[in-house]
Amino acid sequence: LEFSLSFQNDVTLAIVLPIIIFVVIAVIVGLCLFRVYYQKKPIPMPGWMRVYLRQTRALYAKHWILSTRNKRALLVQLIVPFALIFILFLLQTGISLNEKRGEYGVSTPNPADVSAPGLARCRNGPDRNRCYSLAYTNPNDPVVQWLMNDIAQVNGIPAYEMQSFADQDTADNFLMANPNTTQGVYHVLPVYSTAYNNSGIFDLEKISYAIQYNSTIVSFRNKQYDPAVSVLVPMQLVLERSILKYQQLFRNRTAYNLQVSQMPFPHPELITIDIVGFGPQFFLGALMFNFVIQLGQLVAEKEFRLRETMSVFGLRSSVYWFTWFTTSLAWNTLTSLILIASGCIFQLEFFLVNDFATYFLLFVLFGVGMIGLAVLCSFFVSREKTATTLGFAIFMIGGITQTLINMVFLETNPGPLYVQYLLAILPSTMLAKGLGDISKKSQDGGMRFVEAGSYTELFPLTHIYWYFVVLCVVYTAVGLLLEFLFGSVAGESRFGRWRANSCTGKDEARTDEEELSDLVKSDDDVIEEEKAVLGGKFNTATLLLQDLRKVYRAYKRGRHDPKSDFVAVQGLRLHMDGGQLFCLLGHNGAGKSTTISMLTGLLQPTSGDARVLGKSLNSDIDAIRREMGVCPQFDLLWDELTGAEHIRLFARLKGVDGDLVEEEVINRLTDVDMLGAAHQPSSTYSGGMKRRLSVAIALTGNPSVVFLDEPTTGMDPISRRHVWNLLEREKHNRLIVLTTHSMEEADMLSDCIGIMKKGRLCCLGTALHLKSKFGKGVRLAVLTDPAVPAAAAVPGFVAKSLPTAILRREHGGLLSYEVEPENPKQLPDFLASVKRVTGVVDVQVGMTSLEDVFLEVAGLEDEQVDDDEATGDQASKDPEHTFTSADKPSKAEAPQTEQSVGLQIWALTVKNLTLQRRQMKTNVCQLLFPLILILFVVAFQAIATGFARRDGEYTEAVPHPTLVPPIFIVTDPDDVRATCIQSSDGSLAWENITTDAQSGRLLFAVEGQSTPTLEGQYGPSADVDLFWDTTLPAAEAPSGLLGNVTRDVSRMIGVKGNAWLYSSSRMYCNSQPYALPLSFTGQGGRSALQSTLMDAWGKQVYLGGYVFGAMPYTSGDLKFTVVYNKTITLGQDIPVLTNLITNALFKSLSGRDDAEMLFLGTRGFPSPKTLNDFDQSSFMLPTMLIFIFQLFLPVMLSTLVYEKEKRLREGMKVMGMNTWVFWAVNYLVFFVLYMVAMLIMIGIGAAFGFRYFTVNEFPTYFILLVIWANNMIAFAFFLSTFFSNSHTASVVGYVYIFGLGLISVFMLAALYQSDYTPSGVLNGLSVVPTFALYRALEILSSSVVFFAPGLKVSELGDVDVGMGITYAFLLVQWVVFMVLAIYLEMVLPSSVGVKQHPLFFLHRSWWTGAKADSASSDKRLSRPREPSFEESEEVAKARRQAWAEDTKGSES
Repeated sequence: LEFSLSFQNDVTLAIVLPIIIFVVIAVIVGLCLFRVYYQKKPIPMPGWMRVYLRQTRALYAKHWILSTRNKRALLVQLIVPFALIFILFLLQTGISLNEKRGEYGVSTPNPADVSAPGLARCRNGPDRNRCYSLAYTNPNDPVVQWLMNDIAQVNGIPAYEMQSFADQDTADNFLMANPNTTQGVYHVLPVYSTAYNNSGIFDLEKISYAIQYNSTIVSFRNKQYDPAVSVLVPMQLVLERSILKYQQLFRNRTAYNLQVSQMPFPHPELITIDIVGFGPQFFLGALMFNFVIQLGQLVAEKEFRLRETMSVFGLRSSVYWFTWFTTSLAWNTLTSLILIASGCIFQLEFFLVNDFATYFLLFVLFGVGMIGLAVLCSFFVSREKTATTLGFAIFMIGGITQTLINMVFLETNPGPLYVQYLLAILPSTMLAKGLGDISKKSQDGGMRFVEAGSYTELFPLTHIYWYFVVLCVVYTAVGLLLEFLFGSVAGESRFGRWRANSCTGKDEARTDEEELSDLVKSDDDVIEEEKAVLGGKFNTATLLLQDLRKVYRAYKRGRHDPKSDFVAVQGLRLHMDGGQLFCLLGHNGAGKSTTISMLTGLLQPTSGDARVLGKSLNSDIDAIRREMGVCPQFDLLWDELTGAEHIRLFARLKGVDGDLVEEEVINRLTDVDMLGAAHQPSSTYSGGMKRRLSVAIALTGNPSVVFLDEPTTGMDPISRRHVWNLLEREKHNRLIVLTTHSMEEADMLSDCIGIMKKGRLCCLGTALHLKSKFGKGVRLAVLTDPAVPAAAAVPGFVAKSLPTAILRREHGGLLSYEVEPENPKQLPDFLASVKRVTGVVDVQVGMTSLEDVFLEVAGLEDEQVDDDEATGDQASKDPEHTFTSADKPSKAEAPQTEQSVGLQIWALTVKNLTLQRRQMKTNVCQLLFPLILILFVVAFQAIATGFARRDGEYTEAVPHPTLVPPIFIVTDPDDVRATCIQSSDGSLAWENITTDAQSGRLLFAVEGQSTPTLEGQYGPSADVDLFWDTTLPAAEAPSGLLGNVTRDVSRMIGVKGNAWLYSSSRMYCNSQPYALPLSFTGQGGRSALQSTLMDAWGKQVYLGGYVFGAMPYTSGDLKFTVVYNKTITLGQDIPVLTNLITNALFKSLSGRDDAEMLFLGTRGFPSPKTLNDFDQSSFMLPTMLIFIFQLFLPVMLSTLVYEKEKRLREGMKVMGMNTWVFWAVNYLVFFVLYMVAMLIMIGIGAAFGFRYFTVNEFPTYFILLVIWANNMIAFAFFLSTFFSNSHTASVVGYVYIFGLGLISVFMLAALYQSDYTPSGVLNGLSVVPTFALYRALEILSSSVVFFAPGLKVSELGDVDVGMGITYAFLLVQWVVFMVLAIYLEMVLPSSVGVKQHPLFFLHRSWWTGAKADSASSDKRLSRPREPSFEESEEVAKARRQAWAEDTKGSES
């Protein structure tokens, strides 16, 4: 292999070198596997490498399971590339079939004649009250006046539609001042003798003429009008007919018959649809689907803190990113192969003629670039749902930028360099550039891999390959750097800590005065513990907290505000020894979870340190994590993984040897009694089972220190007891730190308890020690019967009998006292006497519980005081204040409620508006995204305007256009473009041209009986060289009709000009005149002529031809057909081909060799000074709006499904909500939000001067907007009945709008813009709402492009326009979707409420009972509900029994 560093000439280094490296690595891995599995020998490697390999294997297993467990999602991911290629195939087939209905869609070996039209009468425009069908100069000449009158008479033009001008300048001035008032002007210059015949006809010797017409090609509503064919050819023909008629009249010949028609060259089928170059967005969609999935998975592990959990268990970040990157790369490669295989199956030329490596590397490396972009995007979003939306948004933006590829990356005249690199920021732009290049080469036999760097100098494929790699590196580096600096863990980032330390000082150790103050306020046991820690007594403890402190700093206007700082943990000094269970208690917000987060490395301490097994938390966190197990407060599990797979994953992360992993799985699941559910996905577990699995994960790998944050929450009593037994066994082998809100759990399990309050340790010791220290006497509970009047005297009796009793609370006849007896006999005597008191039902006595201690230490009263201070209730500040039955509202005071429909509407409206206000960020994004897309259009319009103004901002005025002589559009068999180059001054130059003599060859054929005089001497058989020999004798000069053509020297040197259109896309350039001899070759007839031209198709041999009718031309009668090469000339050579024969006929009628009827050429209309501009926005807006108008569909859909998923709608129905009220309120809110967003977008578009919104009348698109809003909302209601998961509904919504949007942009646009698409096909496609919307958007666009006058309200009912029928389709769909939504809501089991029979509407009882039910419902809703504070005897008895059992448990 020959290596080269030139990217433009050789790609060996770029491609072969990585392949060689991959092969070498594969060989090394293979040898290692052979040594391990066959020779049973371990591979010697350092410890860090074993850790990397073990963790890499674990994460690869996890990625594989997550990717394949959901079979439906996996199938979708694999089918998407095939489906999109299939759609491309259908598009190519459909467009090809539609185009085959046209002129070039089928082979046409025998084209028919097309009769030349007469001169059409003009039509008044909307801003004109008069127009002129016939205008001319030189009106004082009698010949000119005769000719114009004859033209008017023959074509039925009245005198008021005729306008004459004295000369050309006068005509130019009129046309400049009155644009669009006439279709053309004749400039006729006759030369005649003064002799005239009896009819007053002069002897016309010579006549020359020029035609001035508006040569601008007009396109209106996708119909193109070429004035060269529709105006110039008829004007020329009617004038030449009148001239020949005039000449015949001079010869006193009354018979006159000149018939001229046109026939294009015969041709084979010419329709070749390059669907790949036509729609690179489909390839983008196939590859971007992986990007959306990968971004969603990445953000999901971030959102649910799974990545943090794995890092706590010792996972290295480099292993995580490496495995994720390579897994994503593997899926992208598989998708690319499926894409390519699908393209080959459907025989797309793109995949068949180009080298495999060219597009395979393009697809794979594009995926590499998107992987880097996913890393960067994952930093900016924290919710999986938002990530999905962002992924589709990037897809849309990428698809939009691809539309600028053909404008910015032109070979001959590319866009500004900064625009190219700005667009290249998105990998999708470079993908489109590469696809476009390969697609173009497909037309020339395909691209070879060796030329991937040399076929162009403007971003060749090799540059694109490297560009993807560079983008991946840059995106990944920036993303990881941002994640490192600003990645938030529990609301904190490294940059935030750095900024805080730079503002307040890095070390925030407390002063001696602060330490002394804290010690004074603390409990004695806590003081002793802190002193021992400070003195170094417990330096060898398993866990040692050394002034651990955490402060969440507050900032105002970017500056640190110390007064608003929140101190979560205030300098903990504590030790914990192994072989025990330490229980950390405290109310919510006391600092327990913050402490655990700091000890597990999830949070960085503001100051202080902790030593775990002698290792510093600040410097040795990786080593600590290898000896640590954690059960977080919330279950951090993958729904797709089973219990066994979770244990297996974390066992490998913890370093369990491979042979012992399965044993570890069985042991841990057995410990938590989950072995029977080992192979069930965790999504099927109950809440208690998930907590047990989290406990098992925490104990995996036999860690020395285990942190359990509320591990038994949600467990049933049996499971909780099972876990207690497990912890009781396991605590002897390690240190277990437990946080819980269950005082019973803490009392049973803990060896030592610490209670925190406001970030500080309040007390410390065993449960027995704390109860004896903080317990106050006994707890006395007296249950009275409120129905007995004497019960009111019970509190007084207790106060008299037990003076030390303090009433703590009173509720429902239950009196709770705290008693410290004065002597041992006082309490028994009270118990004996109180039972005889009337109204006393029961009495219970219990010792102080751990809960009482907690309430005493944690300060329940303080919390009540704080809450009361916040509410302004000063009476509650008294700690002895009790709540009695007098505090209950009486029946008369109870609020009266009235459930009316109006109140329900108001309540739901307030609820929706409140949610919208709370979701301000989401709403702002919903409003901003359409605006951002509009700004994209603004940017693209600016770029298009810049291109239009490259040669100057204005085009100078042309008051007097120059005459353009008639020429042949000549093509050379060789590629003339290769010789057309730019000179140093930028002008086009012609080099090394050798004129092909055959380029001037003309064919002719005669139908019917041949006329001997048609050919004449030296007609078609003469040697073309003889025409240049001036020494030829007169007898040998060409004669006859065709001889008059071939001997005309002026025709032989008339081929000149600067640039002439070739096949609508190519340009042939010739800047200097060159000679073109003409010659004729006779054919046996029309069929023979057509056969000759068909055989010569593509060889560009013949200039044109004629088919002559059997008429004696010498008498002035002649019928002939002009045969022209329409695919190249587009009919622009018809005038010169026609004038060749009519001039020869004029010569024959005149009888003189010097007689001449010469077509001088054409002149354009004068034009004023105009601003150079191009209306790019009108072309782009249908593509943009088809997505913008639908963007709210996923939002509406997910909102509706979310309330069903969380059973919120069911809850509101249980509370009496009417279903139709729910639908009506949501419908109205959706409609208002959608209309506000869209009208803002339209206002901005109009403010930027988009002709789409300013030229089309406002009602035309406002009506469309209103109808579409209702249609889309009804469709969202309809779709919501099929989903039960809001995220799935959102994804399906985005797939729907982007899938059908792409099909609309590429299929419907091609069909709509085609002249051959029947209206029935368009109406059939309009059954799909998105297609109907795009049809309407295209109608609005086609009404303004090329500066068309726009769509008027009066045109909405015009069948040819099609807007009215589109409105009708959308309205019908609206009604259908709404009816279906209501029906499915009533019958589908997945919906809310009691389901009806699918044929419920066939039962008469439903129709008759509906009215009765409705009336009773309204009556029921209007009846006020009386609240009651009374309870039945059975309820009271059950309540007392439950209380008694609870009290006995407390006593025990």
